[in-house]
Amino acid sequence: MRQYLCECSACKNQYTLWFDQEPFPILGDSFPRQCLNCGKATPFQRVATRKARSELRAIEEERALREAISAECRRRGFTCTFLYQSVIIQTAVAHWKFDYHVARKTLWHESTYQVNLETGIPAVRHKQFEERKISWQEVISYIDRHDQWKAKQQKKES
Repeated sequence: MRQYLCECSACKNQYTLWFDQEPFPILGDSFPRQCLNCGKATPFQRVATRKARSELRAIEEERALREAISAECRRRGFTCTFLYQSVIIQTAVAHWKFDYHVARKTLWHESTYQVNLETGIPAVRHKQFEERKISWQEVISYIDRHDQWKAKQQKKES
């Protein structure tokens, strides 16, 4: 349950309204509510409070970050899928997963995160990123270099 400061578009009176289910309104959304002053259902909008502006800024920053990660993956020929605050990168050789919001990143290989969902037991992961701050660009660059190396190894074996 959330409460927001909202404004009636007809009389411009502001009310604190409670919302008990998603989707919650964001800045710029218009939604019908019964106005106590007008006495009828009129469109309401959220008031641009400091909290509302910071929520909107966080949404925009998240969208920009996801788009930047997607663009970098497309540039390298990878496909990516976002799952909560993690990104799953699919390459020609393997699939990778990492949390892009944490400063100290842990890179998971495809077999580790797929098995973990079933067993709940921690599996082997690439620990070179566990104790080191690294950017998402460096992780994607590592994935690219690792897959190029792995492709060369597979060619040598066959």
